[in-house]
Parts: sequence; structure tokens; C-alpha cells
Amino acid sequence: MAAISGKTVELESGETISAEAVVVATEGPEANRLTGLEPALGSRSVFCLYFSAPEPPYLEPMLTLNGGGHGIINNLCVPSQIQPSYAPENRALVSVSVLGGAHRDMRTMETVVRDQLKRWYGLVVTEWKLLHIYRIAHALPALTSVEWQLPNQIQPGLYVCGDHRGTPSIQGAMESGRLAAEDVLAARSPAAPAAAAVPPSATDN
Repeated sequence: MAAISGKTVELESGETISAEAVVVATEGPEANRLTGLEPALGSRSVFCLYFSAPEPPYLEPMLTLNGGGHGIINNLCVPSQIQPSYAPENRALVSVSVLGGAHRDMRTMETVVRDQLKRWYGLVVTEWKLLHIYRIAHALPALTSVEWQLPNQIQPGLYVCGDHRGTPSIQGAMESGRLAAEDVLAARSPAAPAAAAVPPSATDN
């Protein structure tokens, strides 16, 4: 998508599409670029490392947080404990998240992460096969206040939704999307007809 102007969307091909309403549901910086909004928040980046393991490090379907604050790992989870089809039979998919870390190259990132995982789970980690490392530049908005909330409608017929409009989280993104949908539906609904006047009863004085 190249740009958005009101209710008209311009595609990379140069084609334009007009609609009754346009909802921009993307990360904050891209939403700003498409709509011409001024940047309101910065972004926090994250590295996600995915490993294939012979067995999961734990059996519970839970998120492990680095409560001690030591090392670069922020959290770890095993998605295949939620949905077994995410990994081949007799294997486990392990996801590790590292906040920031943009100054590290991928090889160093893997080495440092593995060292920390070995301290947590032992030498079995040496059997984990790295599948891929992803760097997500705009993983979450850099929220500075818990009171943060922006309206979804920025002009008639044009709406923006995402966790950068409210709470930086999956929940915040879903809530923002719901609110944007409600705004679109409310704008489309005709005004409720005025109640018809009731003639006075013949018995009224």
C-alpha cells in the first residue's frame, strides 16, 4: 500500500480504491506514514529465536518470565504445548524473546541466549536446533503513560487501530480493533427516528 487519503487507498501499482470507510490496522510507524499522522510514540524492538527441541523444557502450557533480571532473555514459551501441530511428532517448538539487542549480530545473539538457557535447563539445550531468528523492529509501542489512549477515528471515514492507540499488548490491539469496528458501524447507522407524538386521550382533561 502506497498511501491513504480520506476514504481512498492508493496501492503500490498506482491503482486507487475508494470505500465507505477505511480502517488502518498496522504498526504505529506505518500507520503514521500511510495517513500522514505525526508520530506519537516510539517503538520497542524484540528478537525472537525459535528452537526445535527433542522435548519441551517443561510440560505446562505457560509463559516463563525472567524474574531475576539476569541475562538477555526476557521470556520463553513452548507453543507446541498449546498446539502440538506447531512441531513435528516427538519434537517441541521453543520460542525465546530478547528485548532490544540490536547491537548484537545473529551468531553472538544465539551464543549468549544458549549460554543463558543452559543455566536454566542444563546441557540438554545443546541438542536444541536453532530454526530462525527474527528481529521485529516495532514489536510494541514505547508507552510512557498508563493513561495513554487515542481515538480510532482521525477524520470522517478514516480510522486507525492498533495497540499504539491504547494498551501496548495483543489485548490492546484487539480492543482497539473492536472499538474501531464499533465506530464504523455507528457512523453507518441511520439516526434513530424521533418518537411519534401520542395524541392526548379523549378522556384527558
